[in-house]
Amino acid sequence: MTMDFKSLTVIQLRGKLGTLGLSEVGNKATLMARLEGHYFPKGNANVGYSAMAASSETSMNNKKSSSLISENLKTWENMSLPKLKVEVAKYGIKVTGSRLREDYLRALQSYFETDLDKEPDFYHISHRKIKVLMIAEKPSMGREIAKVLANGRSIREYKTSDGKLSVSEFQGTFFGYPADFRVSSTFGHIFSDTFCKDVPRNADEALFDADIVKTPCDDNHDLPSALAELANGVDALVLWLDCDLEGEAICYEVLDCVRDAIKRPPSGNFMDVVFRAHFSSADEATDAMKRLQKPNFRQCLAVRAKHDLDLRIGVALSRYQTSILRRHLKGFDIPMVSYGPCQIPCLTFCVEAQEVVERHRESYYYHIMARLKVNGVVVDARSNLFKDKTEAEECLRRIQNAQKAQVVNVERKHFAQNPPPALNTVGLLKLCSTQLGIGPKDAMQVAENLYTSGLISYPRTETTRYPDQLRVRERRRGIQENMQFTVDDDVYMDWNKAETAPRDGIDVGDHPPIMPTGKPGRLQLHLKELRVYEIICRHFLASLMPSQRYHSDTVVFSLDGVKVSRTVHAIDDMGFAAMIPWGHANMDFDDRIKFTAMKGQFVQISNVWMTETAAPTPMPLNEAQLMDLMEKHRIGTDASIPGHVDNIIKRKYVVVDPESRQITPTMLGRTLINVYRKCVPQLAQPQMRAQMEMQLMTIARGERDFEVVRVEVLNAFRVQFKQFKKSFHSFTRSFEPCFEKSNEYSTHGDGFGPNRNDRHGHNEEAVKILKDPFLQLKQRRPVVAYPAPPASNPWHHPPKAVWHRETESVLPVVRNNGSEPIPDFRQRCVPPPPPPQSGSPTTEEKLLFFVICLVGIALYVALCKPR
Repeated sequence: MTMDFKSLTVIQLRGKLGTLGLSEVGNKATLMARLEGHYFPKGNANVGYSAMAASSETSMNNKKSSSLISENLKTWENMSLPKLKVEVAKYGIKVTGSRLREDYLRALQSYFETDLDKEPDFYHISHRKIKVLMIAEKPSMGREIAKVLANGRSIREYKTSDGKLSVSEFQGTFFGYPADFRVSSTFGHIFSDTFCKDVPRNADEALFDADIVKTPCDDNHDLPSALAELANGVDALVLWLDCDLEGEAICYEVLDCVRDAIKRPPSGNFMDVVFRAHFSSADEATDAMKRLQKPNFRQCLAVRAKHDLDLRIGVALSRYQTSILRRHLKGFDIPMVSYGPCQIPCLTFCVEAQEVVERHRESYYYHIMARLKVNGVVVDARSNLFKDKTEAEECLRRIQNAQKAQVVNVERKHFAQNPPPALNTVGLLKLCSTQLGIGPKDAMQVAENLYTSGLISYPRTETTRYPDQLRVRERRRGIQENMQFTVDDDVYMDWNKAETAPRDGIDVGDHPPIMPTGKPGRLQLHLKELRVYEIICRHFLASLMPSQRYHSDTVVFSLDGVKVSRTVHAIDDMGFAAMIPWGHANMDFDDRIKFTAMKGQFVQISNVWMTETAAPTPMPLNEAQLMDLMEKHRIGTDASIPGHVDNIIKRKYVVVDPESRQITPTMLGRTLINVYRKCVPQLAQPQMRAQMEMQLMTIARGERDFEVVRVEVLNAFRVQFKQFKKSFHSFTRSFEPCFEKSNEYSTHGDGFGPNRNDRHGHNEEAVKILKDPFLQLKQRRPVVAYPAPPASNPWHHPPKAVWHRETESVLPVVRNNGSEPIPDFRQRCVPPPPPPQSGSPTTEEKLLFFVICLVGIALYVALCKPR
């Protein structure tokens, strides 16, 4: 008896298992093995053959994750229904259907499936076209994808009923079935994590275990409802979110919005009709449709764990240290002093570089210089470095009276400077900072705009190796139409060999390097976008051009035993440096004196002297160097590095020079790092965050469980936080030079943020009322009297206003000892009545005017009526 189970779809396999009363949970290989185990006795060769065929289809890169899922599947199959409910709740998975044990098992399995074993069947939809919804991450990317997939067919564009989302509709085919496509987008993340409302405002350590809820990111746009409206009645969903970890998390945010609106397939499993497109630019949309996969829930869990940890750790430490500073430094205006698991190690790099600069002691080194006449050409030669001035002066005295020098060596060396590797995210950010003076955050925003416009590939990548199929000529044609370079690259490169040239660099398996897509047409770009696009195009062309070749001629002279030399460089082939001048070899282009000398030749000495030169001074970090350190120590990812650099600038921990892009820590930033070093050094060091990033990636790869890693990392930071609480309060006086004295209208509270009833700070609304008498009149509340300060405490000052709980309003305060009547602010602040306006119409005059207008309209209608 032979049966070909490989030709059956997953739905058909589950149907057969259901009729046999067997479990329907598992991927295709598991379902096939279960059917073969039923129909064939143990040991049959067909079982082994099918198992080998199924295993050969599994990628070697996913062995660890597949084994973990298999272990989880076995564990889930042995769980009771209450335990399955706990497991489903842990991952935040919603279960639909009859909510039986099989439904919970199927939901868990479907969420962790990433491979599409076979093209799905839509045989149950034969009387109409399939309705397919596609969701991109940004509206511009959605429009580009629709344009590419429509392939010249007409596109209907409109907005949802609330006018919030743009929609593009066109017709085509989906897995061979005629389909109506509907393309729209999100605006990035749909939900954000926040603590529940019942969490106290002054909580710190309790935040490590507090409940977290998801709330819409934008209160002004009800994006979940708009997405549900678009998904109403569709048969399949294709997710076109950015292909990184954050994009994978947004995929599941979209699923939470549209889950109840999409039509269920015959299997009843919602995930059977959900697909994930993998692409690097919009022009790859057609190819991406041919290789659709399932969204990766493990990567989503890694992002969830990261957001959860960053929120708990960051808010707990920020609240605590800010509240302690405000309590101990009551006369100072103290804003929120935040802690971030990434931004503080980033700040540490800046502080350490500044400390090296300040520890540097000025020193000098010395050279012996000789002016020689070589075949009629005046040449200045220089000796090796002398660190000791006395030694240099002794050599100078020895050759002071020398008349001739002898050529003791003539040497020529050839060099080749290789072209730069392909451009990744950090490389682009460094180029924008050093060559264009654009900060990381602005550069990333410009790159995203170019990406959504279809001009460049995906800008978040760590790969520096080009793919095998690069389509060089197509990309170059688009560059030539969009840009007008002053250098003709045909002079320096044979483009026939570019397509087959070796691909150097590192492929980390995420996205191809950043490069122009070859989209033709001169587009209207802003100046900043045009500059970034040009630098990407130049780098792409230069990376495929030949090496820069040059040589050096070094002539060594001997002056009574003291050797001096002169080196002259000459370029043999500009190569890639003709396209990117900033990437040329490090040589002295001004040293172009040409002379010839032969070994043993004697030349005339015109003059000798000694030079004193200051040793190089260490400089503060610039943005490019800081990003290099962050990448080396795994602080953040290619997508988050710009945000971390921008955070320490916004928090006023550092300042950036707009010309040199050098970063200098402020007094607050340096004090913060020094206090961390004394309290808990691990909080300021990059190792702790790097270990956290590595642990999170084990979740994304499926090697470790989400909850185990989250609790492990959280407990490590909890230990550091407890140690921090024990000692931080003793260093608060160190922060006094970092803040200004508070004025009478200071809005910062004493403790955990602004406090409406606080005597050492004032509410912003109260200050406005005190300044504006008309706002006092509008309040229509009684004035609150505050007793005079006791003689024993002359430094005690009453507040300017308080929050009245019963009337729920801000009340001005009058300083009064109780013996004088309380002045009535309302009587004093009543504005005078407006002066009467001459010529204002009365009510009778307005009524008469209205009647005249009606009569005029009636006469006009009667005269214009056709007879």
